[in-house]
This record gives sequence, C-alpha cells and structure tokens, in this order.
Amino acid sequence: MPPGAGSHPVPWGLAIMLALALLGALALFFCAVLRRRLAEARRELQAAAAGLRASEVALAESEARFHTLLDNIPTVSVQGYGPDRRIRYWNAASQAIYGFSREEVLGRDLLDCIIPPAMRDQARGAIAGMAASGQPLPAGELTLLRKDGSPVAVFSSHAVVQTARGETLLYCLDIDMRPLRLAEEKLRLLVENAGDAIYLTDWSGRFLDVNPEAERQTGMSRQELLELGVIDLDVEQTAHSLAEFSAAIGTAGRASFETRHRRRDGTTFPVELRVVAFHTDGQAYMIGIARDITERRRSDEALRESETRLRRIIEAARDAIIMTDADGLVTFWNPAAEALLGYTAAEALGHDVHGLLASKRYAKAGLDVFAEFTATGQGEIPANSRDLLARRKDGSEIAVSLSLAALDMQGRWHGVGILRDVTARKRVETQLVEAKQLAEAASRAKSEFLANMSHEIRTPLNGILGMLELLKTTGPSSEQSEYILAAIKSCGRLTRLLADILDISRIETGRMSFVSAPLRTADVVPAILDLFRPACREKNLDLSCTLAPDMPPVVLGDEARLLQILFNLVGNAVKFTEAGSVRVTAGPLPICPGDRVRLLFCIADTGIGITDAQLATIFDPFVQAESSYTRRFQGAGLGLAIVSKLVRLLGGELAIDNTPGAGTVAYLSLPFGRAADAVLPAPEAVVAAAPAGLSILVAEDDEVTILAVERMLQKAGHRPRVARNGREAVAMVGESVFDLIFMDVEMPVADGLEATRAIREYEAAAGRARTPIVALTAYTMQGDRERFLAAGMDDHLAKPVTGSELAAAIVRAIGFVAA
Repeated sequence: MPPGAGSHPVPWGLAIMLALALLGALALFFCAVLRRRLAEARRELQAAAAGLRASEVALAESEARFHTLLDNIPTVSVQGYGPDRRIRYWNAASQAIYGFSREEVLGRDLLDCIIPPAMRDQARGAIAGMAASGQPLPAGELTLLRKDGSPVAVFSSHAVVQTARGETLLYCLDIDMRPLRLAEEKLRLLVENAGDAIYLTDWSGRFLDVNPEAERQTGMSRQELLELGVIDLDVEQTAHSLAEFSAAIGTAGRASFETRHRRRDGTTFPVELRVVAFHTDGQAYMIGIARDITERRRSDEALRESETRLRRIIEAARDAIIMTDADGLVTFWNPAAEALLGYTAAEALGHDVHGLLASKRYAKAGLDVFAEFTATGQGEIPANSRDLLARRKDGSEIAVSLSLAALDMQGRWHGVGILRDVTARKRVETQLVEAKQLAEAASRAKSEFLANMSHEIRTPLNGILGMLELLKTTGPSSEQSEYILAAIKSCGRLTRLLADILDISRIETGRMSFVSAPLRTADVVPAILDLFRPACREKNLDLSCTLAPDMPPVVLGDEARLLQILFNLVGNAVKFTEAGSVRVTAGPLPICPGDRVRLLFCIADTGIGITDAQLATIFDPFVQAESSYTRRFQGAGLGLAIVSKLVRLLGGELAIDNTPGAGTVAYLSLPFGRAADAVLPAPEAVVAAAPAGLSILVAEDDEVTILAVERMLQKAGHRPRVARNGREAVAMVGESVFDLIFMDVEMPVADGLEATRAIREYEAAAGRARTPIVALTAYTMQGDRERFLAAGMDDHLAKPVTGSELAAAIVRAIGFVAA
C-alpha cells in the first residue's frame, strides 16, 4: 500500500514473532534434512560394512578351498610362509616327506625346520630377495632335512603370491625325488639286464646310448657303438632308406620288422627290431629294441624240416591217417586213406567223417562218442584202439583198427584218427581161435584119455595086486614067495609110472596145485631113506643121512611134493650106483629174507655120473642116462622132468654137479614158510588094528576087484557084502546097517557119486547115523578127491590097493586110533 494512504502505526512485536516463527520453521526444515542425510549415510555405511564382511567371507572360503586342494595333493609338499619365514601353511604331503606335523611347524622359522645349517644363510637371502622382488627362484634339486635329521632329495619350485589384504606370501612346492630315483634304478636294471639290445638314437640315427645286451650281440663296446649309427649296424639300411624310415615313423610313431645286424668281426645275424619314436624338450628321438632271432630262425627251420619230414612220413605211412576239426569235418586225408577207403583227398576234405565212413550200425554210437571226444578230448575211444568196420566208397565194409588222439587247437578239440587194415589179422585171429579150440579139445581129449587110461589100467592092476596079496597069505614056498614079491614089485613100478604120467599132464596144463602145512623136517629124509634101504642092502650100498644142527624142526610147505622130489632124486642115486654110497645131507641156507626159510638138500652118490651132453637134456621128459638097447637101468625117464618142473613151481632151484664115472651130487634148495613151535605137528599116532567083525559094504562092478577086496576083508575078520552097481548099494543100505562102505565111482545103473548122495539123503530123512564112505576107485586125477568128498564121501583110496592100505583106511574111517 502506498505510504500515507489510510496508514496506521506498525506492530513490531508481531513482526518479531513472525520472524521467529519463520526462523523456527527453517530450523526444523534443516534438521529434518540433516537427519535424513545422516540416515542415508548410516545406511550406506552399513551396506559398505556388509559388503566388506561378504568379501572377507568369500576370501576366507577361497583360501580354504585353495588349502584343501593343496592338502589333497599326495606327492607334492607345499609350504606357505611370509617374508619373516614363519610357516603359515603345511600340507599333508609335507608331513609325509619331512616328518613334521602341521602343529609342530606352524609359526616356526622355515630355516630351523628343514633347511640344512650350511644352506641357511643362502636361503635367508633368497627368501628376502623373493619377497622384495616378487619373483620366484629358479626350480631345481635340493637336499633338505627331515625331522630325524636325515637328508631328503627334492625337486623344489617357488611362487610369490600377493593376498587381497596386500600381504606377500611365499609358497614352496617340493617333490620327493626318492620314488623317481627308485623308478630310474628299476628302469636302469631292466635295461641293463634286458635280453634284447636297446638303442637310443637321435633323429639322424646316431647312437646316443646302448645297453649291455647290445654290446654282447655286436661284440662291440659301448664307446665303440656310441661312435656309430644305425647305418653302420643295420646291413640293410642306407642313408636314403633311413630318411624314409624316419619320416614314416614320425607319422606312425612305431614300427616292427626283421633285419640283419653286423657284428664286430663282420658276420651278420638276424634280429627282430621294434622302434618307437618320442619327443622331449623339443627334440625327437627313437628307441630301437633288437632281439637276436638266430635260434628262432634255426627252430623255425627245424620246425619246417620236421613238418616236411612228418608230412612225408604221413604220406608214406601204410596206415590211413585222418584229421577232423571239432565239428567232425575232414581236414587231412593221407594217400593211405585214399587207398584204404577209396575216397580221394579232394572228395573227403570238408565232409563229415561219420557220413563218409561209419557203418549204419555204428553211426549213432560213433557220433555219441565223437561228441564227447570233441567236447572234452577224452572218451571211450581215445584211451585205446578199437576194432570196427569202416564203409568204403564202393559201399563195402572193411575191418580196421581205429586209434584216436586229441589235439587242443584254440580251445577246441580236434581228432586225429589212425586206421589200420586188420583184415589179415582178423583172419589170423580167427585161425588162432580155431586152433586154440582144437588145442583145448585135444588137451581135453588127452586128459580124458589119461584119466581113462589110468582108470582102465589101475582097475585090472588092482585085481592083480589083490590076488598077489592073497597068494602071500596061502603059505607059498620060498620059490613061490620070490615070484610073488617080484610081481608085486612090478605092480609098484607100474603104479608109479601111472602117477608120473598124470603129474606131467597136470604140470603141462597148469593144474598142479600145492598146499602149505606144517611138516616135521626130521621125519622127511629118514622116511625116504627107509623106502630105499632094502634096495641098498641088495646092492651092498652105504645109505646115510645127516641133518644140520640148526635145521628148523618144523616148516610150512607141501610135504607130499617134497617127498615126491626127494624120492626121485634119492631113487636115481640108488638106481645108478653099483657100488659105494649114497649120502643125503640137509640144512638151512644162511640168508633168506622175511618170514621165509630156504632149505638145501644134497644127494651125493658114487654112481656112473652124467656126461655134459646128457646134462643138457637130463630134465626133459622121457630122457634117460642110458637109452640104448643094452641099457642097464629101467625107467620111463619122467622122474627128473617132473622134479625140475615141481622145483620151479615151488620157487626153488636144482643143480647137478657130476664127474662121469665117479658119481654125481644133486643140490636142491626150496623155500618154506617159518612156523612157530605152537603149530608143530604131533608125532604120528600108532594105528591100532581095527576090531574084527565089521559089517562092510563093497560097491564094485569089477569081479576080480570084488574077489580081491572081499577075500582081504574076510581074512582080516570082517563081514563084507557086495553091491555090483550104485542102485543096488543104495537099496542094501536101506535094508541093512553097515559099519563102513567102500564105494567104487564108475559103476553101471548108478555111479558111486549118485549112490553116495542118495545114501546121505536117506540117512538124513530116516534120522540114521552117518555111515563112513571111502571112495575105492581108479580115478586119481587132479580134483578127483575133492569132487568125491564134495559128494559126501569121507576118504579116498586109489587103486591098486593092498591089504595094509585097506586096514589103514578102515582105521581112519571109523576112528580107531591108539591113545
């Protein structure tokens, strides 16, 4: 408003109040702005602090990951330390190499832990230099110390690291050189002891190193070889070919081939060479490994020659040789197979062998066997050869012998078959079988003839001897007695001849058997001499016996065969001695192993002796010391033949020592078993005469034998009755009771064996006591006695029989033995 117009006085108090209010409002405004800015600054500061904390956490995590990584490097020792050399980091590999645990070294001066005293000043300066320059030391080998003071070689490298905090940390990375040294030593030993020559060359082929085998192969020293190159050693290599080879191996990296190397003396030898190319430190090298294959070449050549020789042998073989694969397909077929089976090799190769050759009736079995054979290499056929029929190309069958061999080729069994034509052999085998059958039939006929001859001769001989025995009891004159004794003596000779013939037959047919029972040695020789004393008295010979003091009283052996042998030897000595003496000595030989004892018998005489020519055949059958019509000594010549065969079968020995015209000495040694005194047989009991008046049944069909036996029994006081066949004998036993039965074996209507079995059945059914039955028969072959006893008889008495033998049989049968 313009000054003066309607003006009033100014209110200064109000103005001052308004000014103050305005100033307060401004102050409040500025305070609010300041508070807002302070809050923003605080928030910015808090955000900055949080970021700083996150960076620190990330840094810590990064450091932890870094240290974890270093801790898991098993072969590299890592130590971290500051410019003050105080150790701040120590990984697990450091503990393994130096022996200090992390707790033992953290915070300690590195120099005091692993640096040798002589190196500490140098190490102190080097560490200070790295910290100042920030540049690591060059890597290299160092020898440091372990906790126990022992040195350790390491390959050491360094790093200088600036941390986010601005700190300088020094890291040392050590690799233990011991495994490397060990590997180098192993490699050195391997190279030096390798059986192949090893050459290290540069790319031009100049030798840089060689092993001892290279020196041995070439005859040159290592120094001499290092002055040479590949071209000087390899006779097939030239500068041009070496350049081409180097280019080729540079691409392929390796090569293998055969060549020839030169020795110091100029000779060459074949080698198998393997070459490998490699690069290191920017340089190219080659390693050549040369194997001397001289022996292999010789072996290969020998193998080729052997294969050629074998193929020629197989091709020239007369036997068919066929090879099949695991599927039975023919892979080889020699010329003999072509000739034998009719198929050419071209026709057979690749075809199934069974389809070609197997007869229809053998095909299935052959396939089964072959399946097992090709699966296992074993089976029924490979063990032995087998005879079978093979089918030829024309359909005919041929007898062959098949032998198989198994070959394992790459895990599958292949078969090699050899077929031999056995047609001729089969023909011979058939002839042999027929001849054997004829021989066996002839042997049976011979045995039957001998048995029948023995029976037919013994039966009338029994009658003759029986009649002579009866004549002795009729009070003959002295002249008649002389005739009777001569006839009885002739009967004895004939009986012994029959026994000898049967023994020869048994020995030749292998049917001679022996027993082992206790026998009293003191009784054997005297018993034989007693038989020959009458003959020695007639010839005025001195007959003596001497037993050694150490002769065992009892031994185990076959007494009957021993007596038979001694009977023949002593009998021959007496027979061929006209004047002088016959001496028998016996005793044990000093050496005999185990439970055996060998006795030696010596029979010495002063007879005619034996010539050398006669000694060669004296043990052959039917050979005699004198064989002319004017011979002085009787006999069939069987005795010594039987003796020699018996001695051999008993495991003994017989020898003759003689002086023609002055006598002989027979040496007989025989093995016996040792026997304890407990099994010593009791002395023979004195046989008492059987009581008279026995009721005895005589079953016999020969009238002369009936007359002789009946009269001898009657004269002995018995009451004999006669049955002329087996049926009649059985009937008479049913009607009467007899004390004893003498039973012939060969009789009409029913034989003695049938009659005996019927009597035993009757006795069992009727509850009657068992009647003793003695076989009185001319059957004396091997096994006859056992057969008669098995039929139910109690004893066996061979014809011809004397009255005294009848009496002894009666005593044995009814058991009358003196106490």
